[in-house]
Amino acid sequence: MGAAILLAAVSLSTACFGPSDEERSREHYQRGQEYQERGSFQRAREEYARAILLDRTFAEAYAARGSVFLDTGDHRTALASVDRAIELNENLPESHNLRGLVYTAMGEDEPAILSFTRAIQLDAEYSDAYYNRARVNARDGNIDAALADLSSVIEVNPFEAGYYMDRARIYLFLDDRVRALRDLERVLEVTQDEVTTTDARRIIATIRQGL
Repeated sequence: MGAAILLAAVSLSTACFGPSDEERSREHYQRGQEYQERGSFQRAREEYARAILLDRTFAEAYAARGSVFLDTGDHRTALASVDRAIELNENLPESHNLRGLVYTAMGEDEPAILSFTRAIQLDAEYSDAYYNRARVNARDGNIDAALADLSSVIEVNPFEAGYYMDRARIYLFLDDRVRALRDLERVLEVTQDEVTTTDARRIIATIRQGL
């Protein structure tokens, strides 16, 4: 009898109190991610806001909300939200990478580079951060740095065709057709995507005509 009464009390307690604020915050966060993946940015932003309202220390929710603002072109608000995420948890490489993307969108390349670098310091195998830093370096004419980043990201993820395509284009810019050809041939090995392979074959044919 005593065990039955205790079990009933526990069940009643659970029914009365329900999920904690932290659990409900996580639920809103997950719904926000689902809406964002579907392109429903307003709904996603609303869900992230609810998550934050329930848990003011939820760094990932601030970062996610910042990514929605970035997706919709509100760069200043995106930066403020991501900065708050980093204040709450400085050790999330995703937040630093996101801040780098915001700075890149704002045309502020120096802080973008610093942000991507911090992400890499926190996670030496964070391929997105290497790739994003490579793109900014290439845009700024820092070709050696861009090549180094692309080589690093290829070491981390050797099966992404886009990395080889971008490095091949830099090699072509440097008139290093042998290395460019090697990367383009690697593209054909790692992907069956028709658009990518057609582009790679076209460039390969052009290179071989000039060799």
